[in-house]
Amino acid sequence: MKILIRFVAVAAAVLVVPLAGIATANAAGPATPVITVSVTPNPLTEVAESAVNAVVQVEALPGLAGASVNISSIDLTNTCTSVEFSSIAGGLPPTSSDPITVVLDNEGNATVEVDGVGCAPGTDVIEADLLAVPYKTATTTLTVNGPHHTPAGLTASPSKEVETGTSGEGGNSDIYAVFTVETSSQYSEQTVEIQSDELVDRCGAGSEWVTNLDTFSDSTTATAMLDDNGNATFTFYGVSCATGKSTALAQVEAGLHPKYMTTFKVKSPRSTI
Repeated sequence: MKILIRFVAVAAAVLVVPLAGIATANAAGPATPVITVSVTPNPLTEVAESAVNAVVQVEALPGLAGASVNISSIDLTNTCTSVEFSSIAGGLPPTSSDPITVVLDNEGNATVEVDGVGCAPGTDVIEADLLAVPYKTATTTLTVNGPHHTPAGLTASPSKEVETGTSGEGGNSDIYAVFTVETSSQYSEQTVEIQSDELVDRCGAGSEWVTNLDTFSDSTTATAMLDDNGNATFTFYGVSCATGKSTALAQVEAGLHPKYMTTFKVKSPRSTI
């Protein structure tokens, strides 16, 4: 009888080990993704002729440096009159196409800017396809709101930009940004000027502002026209840029000349996934 009791106790103890192992495995966190994609600002308010202006950031494992990535959006292509993805990895002026293929930098990152005109409000999927083993795909959803009046201010997207490219096809310490000016609708169809000496001066190989009025190369100021809701966007590209914070100031060139200010922060190329 004693022998039987000892046998049962040992058996029970043996059974506990695999159960504990299973519990530990289930508690483990999710595996690190191979590739991700994000877009900002998100949600986004259209300006002027139902225009979309945003920055798309692709992040992949550093081991995939040098691999090509295809960035596209069937939704935007189908719901906008025209769509372009733009890259300055080859320098200024930007190279644009829909879809666009770019090369991951030494840290596994790539960034492009997307512009759409005549876009319908709604949700749009943006896709990044890795064109090398393991051929992974990442997606994100951009929420597009129709033109409407919004609270006054100046915002920069992304709020903290990580430069892409340290050499070669991946770019050269490039930065991409969209500055959005929001003011009173009483200033509709008036001009607004943005100025950022700090941001332009820190980009040693050139910079460019793109607005609904013109392209401003290597200029510390740029001008855009406000839409019927008092909103406008400025797209900024910079090549070989020093890291740090830059102050941007926007001023409406009419009426009481309201002013708005924001800070744009640039971080050095780094692994972000």
